[in-house]
Amino acid sequence: MERNGEKCIKKDESGSDDSQPVCESGCEKTGQVRHTHFFAGTYSIKIDKGRFNIPSKCRESLGDDLYLYKLDDNRIQIWSEAAAEAGPLADLQREYDLHEANPSKGMSYTEVNAIRADYHQITVDSQKRILLPPILRETAAGGEGSRVLTGCGDHLLLRTVEDLEKAQLKASSAKARFNARYD
Repeated sequence: MERNGEKCIKKDESGSDDSQPVCESGCEKTGQVRHTHFFAGTYSIKIDKGRFNIPSKCRESLGDDLYLYKLDDNRIQIWSEAAAEAGPLADLQREYDLHEANPSKGMSYTEVNAIRADYHQITVDSQKRILLPPILRETAAGGEGSRVLTGCGDHLLLRTVEDLEKAQLKASSAKARFNARYD
């Protein structure tokens, strides 16, 4: 299996480019194929009047139709439409379907909709900027001024500089263990 920008592909034995999408974790239950982009790194941005520019390295992978999701701690996830619909939104539907089949499992209609209410569907403007909905501008990450975007695999995370510093400090011992593997 190999990562090819949008999806995992399986090459045939001859190594030719006759590739086929491969299911990733969770999608085999619904028959979906997850088309994932891999976002990594940290990007400094500035929010002005509720808008910010998408880093050029992320623009093509994100596309123009996005979902923004407010986490409880005031960070904001940024998902491409395809990644959100194949990932967390599909997972919510599976949780609800599980609950419908067996009420002691999964999530109820009320629980699923409480989570869905924190997803905001937006379209990137013609200048490749994200305009945060007013409710997200009230969060720490959505406020005016300097912020950072961090790559989180299949999505980006908008956060304050202080939040990133706390996360890096908290992960410092794990980071040291990881780095020791490649010394």
